[in-house]
Amino acid sequence: MKKILSLCTLYFVFCISNTVFAAFTDTQYSWYRDAIASLEKEGIVSGTSPGIFNPDLPISRAEILTILLRTADVKLPDAPTEPCFPDVAVDTWYHPYICGAHTLGMANGFDS
Repeated sequence: MKKILSLCTLYFVFCISNTVFAAFTDTQYSWYRDAIASLEKEGIVSGTSPGIFNPDLPISRAEILTILLRTADVKLPDAPTEPCFPDVAVDTWYHPYICGAHTLGMANGFDS
């Protein structure tokens, strides 16, 4: 876990130093706009809808896990066709990330 957090920290430091155009209309006047645009360009984040990032929304556990996995460029196994946890439905966007991380022993949860 420390290795993944270290990789994320390094990635954010390097992204902030690069100046790019704002990818999201709701971050274009924000101090962090270049970092968010770089993360979007690298496929680390994608926002909540086209052109919208919603920076004021709280980040979920599924979102932070996805960011960590994408930043560390973790190769996920094929997602199972059954839920890996009762609250992770197969048709959710985060299913492959949570179940992949669980299969790799990188994420745990509760069966109930």
